Amino acid sequence: MAWYNKITVEVPLLIVLSSFMLMGPIMTNLMIYRTCYVTMGYNESKCALLGQDTSPEIQELEKIVQPTANILTLILDLPLNILPIITCLFAGPWSDKFGRIPVQLMALTGLTFSFALLAILTCIKNLSPWYFMIATIPAMLTGSVPTYFTVVLSYLNDISTKETRGLRMVIYEAVMLCGLLIGSLSSAPLLYATNYETVFFIATGTLAIGTLYTMFFLAESVQVKKTEENNLKETFKCTYIADMVKVVCKKRGKWDRVIIIIIILSITLINFTTNGIGIVRFQFLRKKLTWTLEKFNYFNCFSHIVTIIGTVMGTMLLNKVFKIKETVVALLGLFSIVGCCLLWGSATKDGYIYLGSFVAILSGSSSPMLRTRIAQIVPPEDMGKIFSVIIGIGGVVGVGSTYLFTMVYNATINFNSGSFNFLAAVLYTFAIFLVGAVVIFEVCTPKNKETYEVEGIENDSTKEPTSMQFKQISDLL
Repeated sequence: MAWYNKITVEVPLLIVLSSFMLMGPIMTNLMIYRTCYVTMGYNESKCALLGQDTSPEIQELEKIVQPTANILTLILDLPLNILPIITCLFAGPWSDKFGRIPVQLMALTGLTFSFALLAILTCIKNLSPWYFMIATIPAMLTGSVPTYFTVVLSYLNDISTKETRGLRMVIYEAVMLCGLLIGSLSSAPLLYATNYETVFFIATGTLAIGTLYTMFFLAESVQVKKTEENNLKETFKCTYIADMVKVVCKKRGKWDRVIIIIIILSITLINFTTNGIGIVRFQFLRKKLTWTLEKFNYFNCFSHIVTIIGTVMGTMLLNKVFKIKETVVALLGLFSIVGCCLLWGSATKDGYIYLGSFVAILSGSSSPMLRTRIAQIVPPEDMGKIFSVIIGIGGVVGVGSTYLFTMVYNATINFNSGSFNFLAAVLYTFAIFLVGAVVIFEVCTPKNKETYEVEGIENDSTKEPTSMQFKQISDLL
């Protein structure tokens, strides 16, 4: 089969991520701008210069407005971060029973309506940013981003084999980065050529195209029993939650259950920290290095290209060619991102930021390698539940990371606005210890029939680890 026939959910994923990134930094710009002249009552012409003018007067105004805009954004995001978690927890079991495509369409339709509402509200020039909360309602009720990504990961797991699952996860990560790259390249030129509302309508149209592609061109990946179709009684069942807990805590090979739990905690901590950095990174670069939206987007492009290269290299070269274990590749990625955070926290010039991104070249390998490791242990029919748990927990802690990093940034904005990067380095270091523990457990775990991995060796799962197995840790590292 030709390679292009194997491309499936990657196409709408690319389109959807492009539309998200098209709005991301621009939305931050809009919130600061509207907070400045509508909420805080400053002169509109001066507020329009925020993020573009480097004069002392405008920089002082930025210092005053940013903390208020950050708190406002935090409060507006709370409902969108909390309520979809409930839908996300059911998304995996729903899609197991009723199919992956309907749940994807539900989430994408809600997001499209939310984007459209935001574009309409933006047309009202003096509207308070508090009213933007209205636009979050459709996405909030249909599961938003967490639900969509839960089902996309389940879909990819369905169409992958044991041999291709790791590569599929890396392609998924690379496609996401390409989508972010396209959005980054497009957002600032579009904004400067048009206005906020035009960019938001373009993002809405792009997202609608992704929804239509999913509806008409993606094939269903699970067998849906006719007795379960359109059965509303099956929509919300507490047993779904119980089933997810059972899948995570199910007794498996010698250390497999512990490995699954630690990897879930590791991914959660990685997502917690990455989300927190993303919340305040643009504001930090505006304040610390007086970056404009255009300059930030150029940096994003560089960062995404480096990460794409590193993610593919980490998989194809380290994992596939040199046969380095997934967890060890994930460790290397975490070490690289700790170095990046330390450089960003110490930044006094633009070069530190670019060097940090280059140091973090393997950072994109960590999450896909850890997800691949879980997929090697858990049977395919349970992966939807596992992904629901990972993204559901990630959504819960994401609320905490938004609050924590916003508060740290606001508290340090006047003396070292990059302090949050050192906090991130500490959190990533904890993740290193967790993944390191998994490496140790792997050395102590004999290969056995219960592990869903391509292996030809079968050992007794009750065999005790030997001292030689502990010695193998140095070989892995």
